[in-house]
Amino acid sequence: MSRDHLARSAAAIVRVAQSALFAEEQAMRRGVLQKLDPRTKIATHLILIALASFVRDWRPLALMLGFGIVVAFVSRLDLGELAFRVWLPVFVVAASIMLPSLFFVRGAERAAWLVILRAEVSATFAVLLVLTTPWTRLLAGMRALGVPAVVVAVIGMTYRYLFVLLATAQEMLEARASRTVGTLGWRRRAQMIGGAAGVLLGKTMALSNEIYSAMEARGFRGEFPLLDRLRFGRVDAAAVVAYLCCAAATALLIW
Repeated sequence: MSRDHLARSAAAIVRVAQSALFAEEQAMRRGVLQKLDPRTKIATHLILIALASFVRDWRPLALMLGFGIVVAFVSRLDLGELAFRVWLPVFVVAASIMLPSLFFVRGAERAAWLVILRAEVSATFAVLLVLTTPWTRLLAGMRALGVPAVVVAVIGMTYRYLFVLLATAQEMLEARASRTVGTLGWRRRAQMIGGAAGVLLGKTMALSNEIYSAMEARGFRGEFPLLDRLRFGRVDAAAVVAYLCCAAATALLIW
């Protein structure tokens, strides 16, 4: 296992942590979406994402994408970061998937653009939901909309302790790098990677048992309480009207 490989692995862990910090920073800004009740955002965004999957014309999709960009702007999100982190990667992935059909199927350009626009619309509203909602409020909104408590608990615990495991993995990589001289053969590298994965899995199981026991001892019964109550206010009503107008315009263009 070379030092370059260890450095790349550590850099990947740092990028994951930076992405999480970026999301938390965006959620704390004073924009329009940040003020909405999480139930409002979850319901309206899921409706638009579902509606985008039925669209067979590029004009409604372009309208929805433009609406999403406007919502991101009034929510004080960094459009440059969104373009770099969301829109450009989604375009590259969707375009690469549809690229072979352009050479073998006549008239596939229209279908390719539809796939790309659908992917962009779905990713935009999904990312807007995550970036403008603190994680605890997002989980509370999911639970209020009927998502089972077990599912919400699993998602919450996974997100909460993912960074603990990432920090543990980074410490293991740094320890291995400090004890590695030169490069090793592929067989020895495979053994080291398998051993590290096994150690990390064992630490994960031990940590999960300790955390669950500690939570049960403190009265945890499957529900994550929220300090502030969810409230549906005037801003939420106005947002629902705006989203319904976008959905109605999209439906009209589809018709």
